[in-house]
Amino acid sequence: MSQCTVEGLDQILQAGVAAELILCPKTPEREISNQPDLKNQIEVLIEPTKDVTNVIFSEKGNGKFKVNFTPKVPGSYNIKVKINGDKLPNCPFTTQVKERELVVVSDLNLKLFKRDELHAPARIAVNTTGKIALTDYKGHSVYIFDKEGTCLRKIGS
Repeated sequence: MSQCTVEGLDQILQAGVAAELILCPKTPEREISNQPDLKNQIEVLIEPTKDVTNVIFSEKGNGKFKVNFTPKVPGSYNIKVKINGDKLPNCPFTTQVKERELVVVSDLNLKLFKRDELHAPARIAVNTTGKIALTDYKGHSVYIFDKEGTCLRKIGS
């Protein structure tokens, strides 16, 4: 297994964005190893561990394995891989995580309920289904919009 490679180390990682690495265990002849029960013999450690969340190790197929994780903060991360307790010769792999980059994709025209107006919009959040929550600091309210900007609900007054 000294020929194991890790794919995906060249990607630009961002804090708060899920990352994926692919482990490719290879035989000394540089062929993908199809050793049975290999998953239970591989150990992956990403440091600093306190700055990583959602670490999931799974079989990808074709003798390869996926390592999914989310780095929480920008900085340098070390990735150590052991097979049967033996560290790979080129470990630890080091990768840099950048600050998360947000990109404005379009303007959103918010459609409030009749006679409602925003007094001091302060915070915004979007969930995975596209619903948008917007707080109105001076209006003491939270508005919930769909992804087209139509107001669905108002909480507070």
